[in-house]
Amino acid sequence: MVFKNLFQSQGRNKQKKTGSTANTATAKPPSRGLCGIFREGLQLKEGPREQMAAQVKEGVEFFNYINEGRINHAFESFDISMRYALFEIIYLLHINDQKLSELTFKVFTTDKKKASDQETAVNLYVEGAPAGVKGISSLSPAFQEEFKTYIQKTFDDRVSEGADAPIEGIYSIGSIGTVGHKNIASDLDLEVQYNLEPSEFDSSDWTDETIKKLLLKEHGQLIKRYYQKKGVEPASITAKQKKKASFFFKKRIEQKYPILYQHLIAKKANLEKEIRVKNDQKMRFHLQLEMIDLVRNDALSSIRETLSQQEELLKQKILKIQDYIQAKFPEAEVYLFPFSRTDLQRGYFGSTLDSKESSGGAYELILNYEILMPGIYFTPVIPSHFLFSQEINNSSRQFENFTSFLQFGLIDFCKDISSPINHQGPTPDLDPIYAASHQSAAYWEAFKASSGNLPKATLNILRYEMLLEKKLGKTTIQLIKQPELLNELIAEADADGIDSDRFTPVDILGLEEEFPAIQYDPWWLRYKSLKIAYGNPGYMRGVSESDAVGISDIIDCAFALHIRLSDVFTKPGDTRKFKKHREKVLLKFLSRAFPVDSEKRTRLMATFIGDVQTVSKFEADLRSIFLKSVERIQEKVKEVITLDDKKTAESEIWHHYYMQAFKPGPNVVQRSILNHLQIPRGRLQIGVIQKKGWFFRSLQRGQSVGKRFEASILNLLPEEITLLDNTSFLMGLVYCVINGNYGIFNKGTLNETRTEIEYDRKHTNLGSKNDNQLAFVRPDQIERIMKQINELFDSQYVSYLDCIQTERSVNEVMIFLNLLKYGRISLLYRDSLNTIYVDQFNIPNFEEYIDSYISDYAKMLQAKSLHILLRKFFQSRKIDINQVKLKTWVNSNCVETTHAATKYEAKENELADHFLSIIMKLHTAQKTK
Repeated sequence: MVFKNLFQSQGRNKQKKTGSTANTATAKPPSRGLCGIFREGLQLKEGPREQMAAQVKEGVEFFNYINEGRINHAFESFDISMRYALFEIIYLLHINDQKLSELTFKVFTTDKKKASDQETAVNLYVEGAPAGVKGISSLSPAFQEEFKTYIQKTFDDRVSEGADAPIEGIYSIGSIGTVGHKNIASDLDLEVQYNLEPSEFDSSDWTDETIKKLLLKEHGQLIKRYYQKKGVEPASITAKQKKKASFFFKKRIEQKYPILYQHLIAKKANLEKEIRVKNDQKMRFHLQLEMIDLVRNDALSSIRETLSQQEELLKQKILKIQDYIQAKFPEAEVYLFPFSRTDLQRGYFGSTLDSKESSGGAYELILNYEILMPGIYFTPVIPSHFLFSQEINNSSRQFENFTSFLQFGLIDFCKDISSPINHQGPTPDLDPIYAASHQSAAYWEAFKASSGNLPKATLNILRYEMLLEKKLGKTTIQLIKQPELLNELIAEADADGIDSDRFTPVDILGLEEEFPAIQYDPWWLRYKSLKIAYGNPGYMRGVSESDAVGISDIIDCAFALHIRLSDVFTKPGDTRKFKKHREKVLLKFLSRAFPVDSEKRTRLMATFIGDVQTVSKFEADLRSIFLKSVERIQEKVKEVITLDDKKTAESEIWHHYYMQAFKPGPNVVQRSILNHLQIPRGRLQIGVIQKKGWFFRSLQRGQSVGKRFEASILNLLPEEITLLDNTSFLMGLVYCVINGNYGIFNKGTLNETRTEIEYDRKHTNLGSKNDNQLAFVRPDQIERIMKQINELFDSQYVSYLDCIQTERSVNEVMIFLNLLKYGRISLLYRDSLNTIYVDQFNIPNFEEYIDSYISDYAKMLQAKSLHILLRKFFQSRKIDINQVKLKTWVNSNCVETTHAATKYEAKENELADHFLSIIMKLHTAQKTK
C-alpha cells in the first residue's frame, strides 16, 4: 500500500469538505502541541478510510459469526462436567482473592455409584499473582447466563469487569467445536493467553512537556545502562566522561526520535507548524510512531524487573487451577496451556525438551496459522488480524503500525468495537522460504506418529507438503477467512474429469452447500484442501496419477478415523436421532464418501472394528505415503533453501523416532504404530511357506464384535488374519509378543484365557536333513519360548528424552542355539531405548562334530567356534554379561540326555542352565583377562 494513496496528500491546499467526515478530530478546534497532533489520530484519505472502516466492521461481524457458531457446536457436545469445568476456569483466572486459600470441593461425577460427600481442601490463592479476564462481563449468549448462575451458586460471587486484566483470551486448541469434536471423549485443551505488558494507552492528559521528560529520562537510562554494563561505579565517573557519554547518547536519541528531538530538545524547528501549515501527513505519521515507541519503551522499562516474577506467579496459579479442575471433574479431560502474547506473536510454543507435547521449533508461526488462530474464543475478544485486509496482513510493518495505532486509540472508526482487541499477529501469505526452513516438521510428525496416531500424522505431513506448493499453500486461517480460495482449482479438476465413484472435491462443495457452517470449520478445511491437492493428478509435484488416487482414498479413511465417523455407524434397531450439527454432517459424509455396500464402506468399518488384516494393510499404506511425502518434501525444500545438516537437540529426538518408526534396520523388530493391532489373540497360527518365510496368523471371528457396528460386517471378515508373513521365525515370535498379540485376553473375567499356539507343520521343510531331524520345534516349545520372551521384555519405561540424554546400552539378551537351523545361534536383545533386535549367525564348522555333540551336549555347549562368535557379538555390542539380564535356550531335540522322553520342559531348563553357566564362566574370564 503506497503511503500517498493511503494518507491525505501533502501541500498547502485545504481539505475538501464532504458529506462524510474525513477525520473526527476536524470537527473540533485543533489542540496545541505535538500531543494535540498525536491525539488527532490518523489522517486517512476519504476513500481508504471508508474502505478500512468497512473492513473493520465486516471483520468484527465475520469473526463473531464464526466464533459464535463454533461455541454453539461445542456446547452441543459438552457434557455437564465439561461445561462446569470451563466455567470455573474462566472464573478462577479472573480472581485471586484470599478466600481461595481455603476452598473446599466435592468430586463432581455423573455416575451416582461413584458419588461421595467427602470434601477436599485446596488452596488456589497465589499471593501477588496477576488475575483478570478481559471481557468477562460480556461472554457469549450461548452460556453467559448459565455461567453467572453457576458461579453465583458455587462461589457465592457475582462477576464484574476488572481493570488491566492480564488474561487476554481463553481459547481452544484442536477439534473442539468442529466436526472432529467427539461427544464426551474429546479433551478440552485451552490456551490461556496473557499479556503483562501495558497494551492500551490513554493520551488524553499528555503534554509536550510530558514527552520531553520521557526523552530526557530515556537519555539518562541509556547512560546508566552503559556504565552498568562496563561495571563502572557512578561515583568514579568524571565530569569529562559524563559529558562525553551524554553527547554520544544524545545523538542516539536524535537518531531514534528525530522529530521529537528537533522540536522538543534542540528546538531548531517548529515541526508542529510544519505539520499544520503544510499538512505534512508523512511527518505526522512518523511523529505518531515516534511517540508510540517512546511511551511504550518507558512503560516497559518501569516493569521490566518485575515482569518475570509476575509471569512465574501467574503460571503457578494456572497450574494450580488445572490440578484442581482435574481433581474436581475427573470425567472432563481439561488441560491449560499458558502463553504470553509475545510468545504467540513470535511463534514460540515451548520446547520438546521440556514437554513431549511441545512442537518447539518444528512449526513455529505455521502452527499459529494452521491450528491456533482458528480456535474457539470462549472470552469475547476480537483478533486484530480479522480487522485488517489481507494487504495489511501481508506486510508485517504495516500490521505492526496499525496494531500500535489501535492500542493508542488513533483509529477513530475502531473506538466503538464492543469487545477488546487481541493482538495476536498477522495472517500473511506463507513465505515459501519460511515454510521450507521448517522441514524438520516432517520428523516431528514421525515423533508424534510413534505415540500411536499414524493416520493424523500422515494427514499433517501431507498438509505440510502442500504449504511448499505456491498454488496450494494457503493457510487454514486464510481459508477460514476466504473459504472459496481454492475453489477455482476444484472447477479445473472437475473439467479434467474424475472417477465418479470417488468422493471428489466437487462432492465436498455439495456438502458445504447443505451445511454452510463447515466452510469455516478448520478440520474440514484442512481435509478439503488435502482432497483438492492430492485428489487431482498433476496438482502436487512428484505425485503420480496412480499415487494420487491411492492418497485420496487414504485421506478419506484417515480423516474418518480422526473425526471418529463411527459415532454415526448404526445397526438394526438403532433408535438414535442424530440431531446435533456434527452428527448430521457425519451422516451425510458417511453416505457420500463411503456409500452403502461399497468396498470403501466395508474397508472403513473393518478398520474401525480392528480387523487386523485391513488395519495392517492400512498401516502399511500410511507408512508408504508418509515416507514418500518426506522424500518429496526434502526435494522441494532443496529448490528453495539449502538443506541444513545441523541438528538441534529437539530435531535429534524427532529424527531418532523417524528412523525407528519408519526406517528401522533389518534386524529391528518393528512395533505397530496403530493401537488397533495391539490386542491379544485367541489363537496364533504359525507356519512356513517354502522359499518365502514364516507366517503368523490370528483367529479373528468372535473377538471383535462391536455394539455400534452393523452385524453384517462381521460376516465379511476372514477367520484367519495374517499378522506378519515372509519373516524369520524368531522375528515373528517377538513381533507377536511386543505388539500384544500373544498374551491374556478377557483379562479379569471368568473367561480369561491365554493365547493358544497352533503350529502348522504341513509341508514344513527346514532346509536340510540335519535341520529337520535336530533343529525342529514342537508347539509346546514355541509356547514356552514366547513366555520366556514375554518375561524377558517386561514393561520398560523409556523417556522420549533418553535418545539424546542416555548412551545406548544393551540391557537384556536371550541366546538361542539350534533354533530351526542346526549350527546357528540366534541372538535376541533389547537396548536402553526399548529397541529390540534379532541377529542370527551360522557357527563355523559346527556340523562337522554333529555325531559327538548329539551324545555329549556339554561338549557342544563348549564348542570353541560357538564362543568365538559370542565373544565377537558381546564386544561389538559392548555387552558386559554381568550387567545384563541374560537368558539362554538350547533346542532339546538336538541332543540325547538321560531325561525321560516326556520331560521336555525339564530337559530344556537343564540345557539352558548349563549353557548359561558356561557363558558366564568363559566370557567373564575373557573380560578379566
